[in-house]
Amino acid sequence: ALQLEFLSVGPDDAELFHRIAHGDESAFAMFYDRHATLLFSIALRIVGDAADAEDVLQESFIRACDHIAEFEGRSGLATWLHRIVLNTALMHLRRRKDRQSWHADGYRWTGDAARVIGAGCTMRGPSAAK
Repeated sequence: ALQLEFLSVGPDDAELFHRIAHGDESAFAMFYDRHATLLFSIALRIVGDAADAEDVLQESFIRACDHIAEFEGRSGLATWLHRIVLNTALMHLRRRKDRQSWHADGYRWTGDAARVIGAGCTMRGPSAAK
């Protein structure tokens, strides 16, 4: 009889979520490595530019990290992050449209000073959200 052996590919998303919610940065890195390629392609299809898609992906992971305590588990962690990428990409398009209309009106766009991409991530587990 043919027997197949499967190599362990690491913890599943549920285990990673548990670890991420408790501040495990290595679990977040594993989750990022596992899903970034697909999520980048989704962002790229929406915004149409690789540099903008990278910005969307980075902003999405920061948002996910900052709001991990709000994840209720009604869907998979990857599905939740997919939705964050979708919403972030759509917001990016709206900002781009606003920026283009500023240029069209003869005004100079100065950007959004409140947006700080490199600010990092504050991991807050369920107990910290209360």
